[in-house]
Amino acid sequence: MRSSGKSRLLEHFKKNVGKDLCRKELSNVAGVHDWQRTIRSLRKDDGWDIETLKDGYRLNSLTQTATDTKREPINDKLRYAVLQRDLSTCQRCGRGIKDGVKLHIDHKTPVDMGGKSTLDNLWTLCEQCNLGKKNLFSDEDNEKMKVVLSQPSGYQKLKVYIELTPNKILEPEKLQIISNIRDWTRTLRDIRKKYSLNIKYIKPNEQYPSGAYYYDTEKE
Repeated sequence: MRSSGKSRLLEHFKKNVGKDLCRKELSNVAGVHDWQRTIRSLRKDDGWDIETLKDGYRLNSLTQTATDTKREPINDKLRYAVLQRDLSTCQRCGRGIKDGVKLHIDHKTPVDMGGKSTLDNLWTLCEQCNLGKKNLFSDEDNEKMKVVLSQPSGYQKLKVYIELTPNKILEPEKLQIISNIRDWTRTLRDIRKKYSLNIKYIKPNEQYPSGAYYYDTEKE
């Protein structure tokens, strides 16, 4: 019987404890699309000391630590409520079952960043958008994101995220998801003006088809 992606990853980490493992290698070992989410589960749910590196991950110890971040299950009643509210359509691209896509119930704020399995923190995403969202946030520091997502408003979430992510490319899609504000670009302009933040806009190009933003603190 074929082992799961999670067990394959854990075994590979154990065989290479203390070694830096690149993303491509781990993706091949796992053999599943959401292998980065699986690594987060090994770390947060199962207590393995897996460190996120610039180009990969490293298991620092063979000793597990206790954890209380087990994912709360989404029961059938809650799943139905989310689908009914969202009209059984993906809240990112607008496609539904009639378009031949598979729908997922996703946590807006990921569990390992403090999110709960509650109606207001769940939304409907198609498989493609769900995978894209996971990849988008795969390299974020969980502790930083807990601070960001604990802010009382989308305005504050956007401001704090930008301030905690200086001199790095900020993807428009990520900024929209974090703020959960329809007109987030106008909000961003207001933040830039009110707090005199040197936030630069990068026009769409081959590397960034949707454009990007950059909070430059080196010239402040």
